[in-house]
Parts: sequence; structure tokens; C-alpha cells
Amino acid sequence: MVLFAGIVLVAWDWRFPLPGGEPPGSGAVLVVSLPPEAALPGTDPLRVAVGGRLEIVDGAEVRFPASGLSSAGAPSVNFDGRSVVLAGRRSEAEEDSLWIVPSTGGEPRPIVRRAGGCGRPAWLPDGRIAFVARDGEAVALHTVAADGSDVRRITFFRDGEDGDPAVLPDGRILFTHRERGETGDVLYTVHVDGTGIEGYHGAGDRATARRRPRPGTARSVVYAVPGPSGGLLRVDTRRPFRAADPLGDGDDGVIGSASPAPEGRWILSRGPAPGRETWAIVRADGSGRTMGVLRDDPRRHEVDAVPLAPRPRPQGHLSLVKPAESTGRLLVVDARRGRDRERNLQLAAAVRARLTEGERILGEIPLAADGSLFATVPADRALEIVLLDGEGRTLSTSGARFWVRPNETRACLGCHEHPAETPPNVLPLAVGADPVDLTGPGGER
Repeated sequence: MVLFAGIVLVAWDWRFPLPGGEPPGSGAVLVVSLPPEAALPGTDPLRVAVGGRLEIVDGAEVRFPASGLSSAGAPSVNFDGRSVVLAGRRSEAEEDSLWIVPSTGGEPRPIVRRAGGCGRPAWLPDGRIAFVARDGEAVALHTVAADGSDVRRITFFRDGEDGDPAVLPDGRILFTHRERGETGDVLYTVHVDGTGIEGYHGAGDRATARRRPRPGTARSVVYAVPGPSGGLLRVDTRRPFRAADPLGDGDDGVIGSASPAPEGRWILSRGPAPGRETWAIVRADGSGRTMGVLRDDPRRHEVDAVPLAPRPRPQGHLSLVKPAESTGRLLVVDARRGRDRERNLQLAAAVRARLTEGERILGEIPLAADGSLFATVPADRALEIVLLDGEGRTLSTSGARFWVRPNETRACLGCHEHPAETPPNVLPLAVGADPVDLTGPGGER
């Protein structure tokens, strides 16, 4: 499904004072360092590796900014460079919480603790923080204010695991999702209020593990594929549905993560070089080729790093979500639209659409003459559309599940259209009447 472009608005929320003074020098880098016995590369989204710590590497100087934590990791530097949010715990008997610490170092301040742990925080343009936490059968994306208040869930897959959120320049959150029982991840995007969920990259190859996706320079997103034969892959943000290309020539060993650096360069975590036994942090040029070692402690692994400096703030998003409401609206311009002529011929026989939530049927709705449909649906449920012919036989399903937030009108071009298509300049016939209500008991329409 292709979501119509939403309204965006630059918005900040500075109700909560944050710790931190002037950011460190422009060359400072925040490094995640692990003891040699730690599991690598450390992919549990709800618990950082045992003994992990943060280091500020500024030239020849190394400082430790977060005191009092037995294990720490997954840092995200605020856009002004003055504060860092991270995941960690005071003792190994605790579950992970989120903490804020000044970028110059100091005592971490706890901001949120959740049953089952929480992790992978990322600063958002409005001053809130995205993170992952368990909610029922799913590890889902949540957001929280910088003072620890107002926790909100914003992704609603029924199960599986969300992870590694990062913010794109247009303000959307990019994250990984792995369905239960699968071995790989798909990249998704969602607005900071949970609206506009959209598949971004990798739906055609669900066996590939994709870790730490990060927006880079020159219209790119880079992610790591773990394992001995893994490396860094780069996605063209103008055509993210296409296959990714390798970053670098593969001669620099296994790469675990990448962070964009000034002047189009990269900061990479690299597996052990010849004659070494531990991971290191290296600088690389725009093509991913190593330019020099930034940090390589022979007694520890350095597995991730981010520049400790100000960076451009992405644009914000004007939200129309009303949490007090329990429904939203779904508009499909033409449910019979497919990716190609053969697919269009197959879908031409569709006359009804069935909306499901897992095994539960919410209801059926006849398609308008132009293939459109308009319905009121329950909010915050993982939904799927099934197209039926005149005899009730299944022709197609929408594939990836989606949801509609309270008061959201989710408008989609079709169910199997090409991702690069734009909506036609037409008024769908279905909007000429009130939306069909699929929220009541029974649901047959």
C-alpha cells in the first residue's frame, strides 16, 4: 500500500529542560565498548550486552560519560549535541531502563522503566524519544517525553519484534520489524504519532537480517547484515523498494554498524583486523573504504559509535490523532490496482473486500464501480484486506499488515500497486457516501 503524502510541520517541544552544557568538540565520538566475553554484535533490543559502557573519544582523550551503570549501550545524541539518551541498568539483576546524561558526562537520570525492559532509544524532532518495549506478544515502538511522562505505543503489529529506530530527514521513524518465526527483518517507516505505517525496504527478502538502519548522506540509508559474510548495504532513498548495494569493497572485514559523519564520511564498527582479536571503530570515506582507526582497545570490543556533535533537526509532523477516539477511516482508491497488467487482470474480478484482524473477520464491504472503498475501522489493530470475487473466493490479500490510528484517515492507492506509483487525480466513488462502519459486532456489510 502507498500512503498519500501527509502534512508536515516543524515542531519542537521544550517543556522539559534537558541536562548538558556546550557539546564536546566537533571531532568527539561516542563509542559503545564491550568486554571481550560479551556476545556480539548484541542484537537483543531490550537488553544491552553485559559490561557494556560508553566512551567519549576526543582525539587521544577517552572519557566515560555515564557513571553508576553496570551495563550501558544504544546511545542516541540529541540534535543539539548537548545530551544523550541511552539504555542500561545499575545492576545485572535489573531490567534495562532509559537514561539521559549530559554529553559532557555526569550522573545518568532515569526517564522510563517498563516491565520486560526497554531499549534502542532515538531522539525525535519534537523533543520526545522513541524506544522499543514489550507490549503483549509484540516488541513495539513507543515514545516518551524527555521527563519520562506520557508513554505512547505507536506500532501495532500483533506479534514479532520492532527494533533499531532512527529518524529520516523528513521526520519519519525508520525501524526494523521481524515477524514471529522469521529469520530476517523488513524496514518500515511510521510517523512519530504512529500514523502512516508503510513498508520501506526488504519485503521481498524476509530471510535477510537487517540491523541498525541509519540515514546517511546523498539520499541513502545504510544497514548492517550480521554474520561472517555480512557487511553494509546502502539503500537509495528515492527508490527504497529496490535491492540494496554494498557499501565498501568488502576488503575491510565484517562491518557491524555505520553512522554518518561530516563531509559525507562514515564511522564504522569493524570486526577484528588481521592479528587482532577485538572489534574496532574506524573512519571511512563516502564509499565505505577505511581511512584510519578511531578507537581500538585490544582488551575490549568497540561495536558502535556516533558523532557527539550537533546535527540537522528533521522536520516535524502535524498530528491529527485523537487518543480518546477508538476508530479511524480507511480509504482505498482502487483495490483492483496491481503491479502489472497480468496482476490487474487477476484482480479485475474482485467485487468485495474483507477486513480481518488475524483470524477474526471484522466485516465485508462491496467495492464501488471504480474499485474504491471507504470504511470506518477499529483503531490500533493489525489489519489486513482480502479481496473476494462474486462467489466469495479469495483473489488476493494485502500482504503486510497495517493499522489506523484514532481519527486517522489512511488513504491508499491500492493493495498491490507498484511502490513508485502516484495516486490518480480522481475522486473515488466510495467517498460519495458515508464510510461503511466495520467496527460493530458481526461486521457483515
